[in-house]
Amino acid sequence: MQYTIPLSPISAKDLPGRREGRVDGRVFRTNEDIYEEYRDAAGLYLPPMEIDFPVNIRARFYVRRASKVSLVSLEEALLRVLVDCNVIKGYGSQIVVSMDGSRVWSDEKRPRTEIQIERLN
Repeated sequence: MQYTIPLSPISAKDLPGRREGRVDGRVFRTNEDIYEEYRDAAGLYLPPMEIDFPVNIRARFYVRRASKVSLVSLEEALLRVLVDCNVIKGYGSQIVVSMDGSRVWSDEKRPRTEIQIERLN
């Protein structure tokens, strides 16, 4: 199963509850706002399958600038989106056995996340 989310990938630092959005009395979008917008938009490209069997999830993250991006942080955010969009039932080791093959690349013109979900025996 292969899917593409044609949005700029978010990292785990953008997940709810990580930071507040206030500086010098000005209010910015909070991490929860950023995450909810991304989750809702990504859900349009992800069919709800409720996978409950062992899988390998290979993600190719194409970000605007790859200089200061953590693969682990991107993977954490992606797994949360997959659970919230009912693609997988959970991201524990009983379902997501591995994320082998995941990589980060730079693509300033077309940021996106390409996802491949492979069933494992």
